[in-house]
Amino acid sequence: MTNLIRLNLGSCDLYMRGWINVDKSTSEHIKADLVCDALKIDDHFKINSVDEIYAGHLFEHFTRPQQIKAMHVWHKVLKPDGILAIVTPDFKTIARMYANEDMDNFELNNQFIYSYMQESLHRWCWDREALRDFLLEYGFHKPKFIEANDYRLAFKNVPWQSGVEVRKK
Repeated sequence: MTNLIRLNLGSCDLYMRGWINVDKSTSEHIKADLVCDALKIDDHFKINSVDEIYAGHLFEHFTRPQQIKAMHVWHKVLKPDGILAIVTPDFKTIARMYANEDMDNFELNNQFIYSYMQESLHRWCWDREALRDFLLEYGFHKPKFIEANDYRLAFKNVPWQSGVEVRKK
């Protein structure tokens, strides 16, 4: 039996047992097994060596060029048919909540649009359909939406996050 290589990229304080928790921050509240930039994991893992990559509430912190780089790097280290799962705030849901006055302008901007409440700001907005379509452009297939009860949803019982799981072609 071989050991699976499963990476939790941008782990922050979401430590996942049985995974290699990766974060570039050295802040004392971060619980990482490997201090590394998620865009440079190919310095630490061989081509076609990783079984699964999870990026929960990380992808929205990348600029568009960084997102494209991530696709190339993550695709390179994943094994054929390896899993990539990305979870982000779902902007369609957030926009509906704002339009329905379920949140105010301060919360919209401080928590979701710019995310001033943390050291790394948001750089891009996603909804699950846009994220799925983006992933399919970069050599992934078999998309599945991550449902509300999935363990990979970092925040429990909130309506404003969603995710997509794909596999490497």
